[in-house]
Amino acid sequence: MKSRLHAFHQRMTIKTRLIAALLLLLIVCLAGFTVYSLRRSESMIRRKELETYRFLVNTVRSAMRQKLHEAETAVQTVAQNPNIQRLFAERKREELLALLSPVYQTLKPSVSQLHFHLPDSTSFLRLHFPEEFGDNLKDYRLTVNECNTTQKLVAGLEEGIAGFGFRVVVPMNYQGRHTGSVEYGMDFGREFLLQLRQDLEGDYFIYRIVNGVVDMHLGTLDSDVCFIQGPQIEEILADQPVFKISDDRTTGFILIPFRRFNGEVQGFIKVVLDRSELARQMAQLTRSALLFGGGSIVGLTAIFFGLITLALRPIPQIVEQTKQISAEISRGNFTFRGNVKETSTDFQEIIAQINRIINALRESESQKQAILDAFPGMLYYIDRDFTILWANRTMRHIYPAIIGARCPNVMENYGQNFCKNCLVEKAIHSRRMEKDTQSYFDLFGKQETTYWENIAVPIETAAKQLRGCIKISWNITEQKRLEQLTRDLNRTLEDRIRHEIEKQKEQEQLIYQQSKLAALGELAAGIAHEINQPLNTIGFALDNLFSKFRKQTMTEDYLRTKIALLSEDIHRIRLIIDHVRTFSREQHSEHQETFDMNMSVEKALSLIRVQYANHNITVETDLSNDCLMIWGNLYHFEQVILNFLSNAKDAVEEKHSRTSLAGYEMKIHIRTYHHDNQMCLEVEDNGIGIEKSHLTQIFDPFYTTKDPDKGTGLGLSISYGLIKKMHGTLDVESRYQQGTIMRLTFSRESSKTQPFDDAFSQEFSSQKELQPLVL
Repeated sequence: MKSRLHAFHQRMTIKTRLIAALLLLLIVCLAGFTVYSLRRSESMIRRKELETYRFLVNTVRSAMRQKLHEAETAVQTVAQNPNIQRLFAERKREELLALLSPVYQTLKPSVSQLHFHLPDSTSFLRLHFPEEFGDNLKDYRLTVNECNTTQKLVAGLEEGIAGFGFRVVVPMNYQGRHTGSVEYGMDFGREFLLQLRQDLEGDYFIYRIVNGVVDMHLGTLDSDVCFIQGPQIEEILADQPVFKISDDRTTGFILIPFRRFNGEVQGFIKVVLDRSELARQMAQLTRSALLFGGGSIVGLTAIFFGLITLALRPIPQIVEQTKQISAEISRGNFTFRGNVKETSTDFQEIIAQINRIINALRESESQKQAILDAFPGMLYYIDRDFTILWANRTMRHIYPAIIGARCPNVMENYGQNFCKNCLVEKAIHSRRMEKDTQSYFDLFGKQETTYWENIAVPIETAAKQLRGCIKISWNITEQKRLEQLTRDLNRTLEDRIRHEIEKQKEQEQLIYQQSKLAALGELAAGIAHEINQPLNTIGFALDNLFSKFRKQTMTEDYLRTKIALLSEDIHRIRLIIDHVRTFSREQHSEHQETFDMNMSVEKALSLIRVQYANHNITVETDLSNDCLMIWGNLYHFEQVILNFLSNAKDAVEEKHSRTSLAGYEMKIHIRTYHHDNQMCLEVEDNGIGIEKSHLTQIFDPFYTTKDPDKGTGLGLSISYGLIKKMHGTLDVESRYQQGTIMRLTFSRESSKTQPFDDAFSQEFSSQKELQPLVL
């Protein structure tokens, strides 16, 4: 079916298509206008109907307010009568009944009840039922309770035993004393609804809402169908009127909420309105609009069709002229001009535009030929029979008789075996662009090798039928020469870069060795101080022994004690020397083991304890009581700690030399702890700190803020690499002029559990109890 429609569309003339399109547009516009007018009329009628409904809602509510106003006026008259106040205060029921009975009989048609209550809500006198009194109303007469409690007027709707009613309860007072209340009640029932139907229109029903359940109380008719749904009940409980139209459009419904005296929505008045006449009129309006629209469409379509047919009569002549012009252009004749024997200037303008198109085509052909001739390479077009149909100037200059010649005959004249692996033939067979690069010697009489890049592009019609192929060739000999020169330069440049990198590595190694020597020098100074202390002790002990020996006062116990002390000092010196020897030897070792972070801190401190004390630097430790076991190279870890301590020492000494604050103490604080399943070590100082602009660079190799004779800039870079090998992290926090915190963090999951045995640990176990350690 789709193919048939497409074929029919292809056979349609321009005239037919134009007429069909214009007629369709006219029909759509008229139909749209008709529908719009109809919808607008319905909207106006509906708006007027809603205004009528709102007026009815206001009228009903006004009638309810009028009832309450009348009741309030009447009851105030009773409550303010001095005789009534006195008789009620003295509880003279019979005299009060005799006084008010004539008045009540006059008001009885419009008043449902006139009732006096004692302060405890006990009935005193019912004029509408005087035989019954003395019963307590407290359990169900809420208006009476509220009036006696607040001693204020209470007015509104209330549901009693007999049903809903307008209630106005006024407090009674006599000689400044509250004596009870008097109530005036008016009917809110069938009589009220009948009066509404008489004054307005429609049928009226009173519905109660109890715990979300709708129940009809009474109405002007005996029965009614309730269609109220959940959302509509919510609107009513929010004191919003609801308007609804039946499905057959013949009945309208209005739901008017009413409130109890305390403001709570108790139910609603349902108004049922007959709108069958309005529905009939709207249906008649719809039919009239459709008939008018249909008639207008038919009439205007006929008139429009005639006018368009008359106006488009010359189109066949233009089509015929266009066919002739197309045929002449396809033969290469750009001089033919069209002419239509039609006085209409519009159609003459069409032919004039076609002639302008012919001129533009001729100019475009000239521009295309100029562009092709400007191409520096060889370019020509070959049909499926390998006949050359056109070529650019370069190709025509090389072979003047090329147009119309067959490609193989042309190429054979150059003796280069061009037709071997013919690129044009490949492109014709593959139906895609083909590309290659060839080198030729002695081409065009030049005694040299030249390089040519060739491209063959097949040309197809819109129907994917092969028409021929375009062959493009250009000389890339100079490009090849430059490529070779570039490769030679790249090889030379790579050799120079490799040489410079090797020189840079040698320089970095020298600087690294310099950094190690500086660190060892600083460490040696500390070790010298550390060893001098036991040596001095040994010297003093030997002097004492010699003095005792000379005086002949030496005892065997004294000699044994001194020898034991000398042995301890010698053992301490041996431990320090052995640790330094091992520390220096293991710097290049990749051996890894499980070691205690706290023990490593103690070992590092043992190497610099005396040196820092001599510089008046206080080192405090706060080491975790837990055993913090980590996996890695023990001596690399000690190297990192020593680097932190060295940097902290330089920082506090620099601040000490700069500060003018009295009482500044140079302090370094070392702490270890657990945090979120991680083991942490912090080295904190109160030194000069690091400026914020330098924080992102402190781990870069050779970056330092110290003087040239105090650092190489490799310490933190090396420390960062060593900690990374141990699967830890190194962070820094610093505030300029306040201090720096270097933090190491290791995850428990990344630590391997291995046997731990360190002979050096017992040597420092006693010092852990002296925290904070002051050097």
